[in-house]
Amino acid sequence: MDRTETANHEFAVTINYLLELANRSYELFKSSDIDVKRKIINLVFSNLTLDEKKLEFSMRKPFDKLLNVPSNKEWRGG
Repeated sequence: MDRTETANHEFAVTINYLLELANRSYELFKSSDIDVKRKIINLVFSNLTLDEKKLEFSMRKPFDKLLNVPSNKEWRGG
C-alpha cells in the first residue's frame, strides 16, 4: 500500500513538473542558446523542410497529438 501511494505521489509530481515545463516552453526556448534550441527542435519536429517561404514539418510522437487538440472535443472540454 505504501509503495502504491509513493508511486502515485511521484507520478503526480512528475506530471506537475511536465505541465509547468510545457507552460514555460516559450520562455525557455526564447532564452536558450542556439545548441539548446536545436535540441528542442529536433526533439519535437522531424522532416523540417523549407519550400520557398513555406516551412513544412512533421511532429514526432507524442507531440503530434497536440496538433489535433483544438478539434478533439474530449481534450477541449466541450
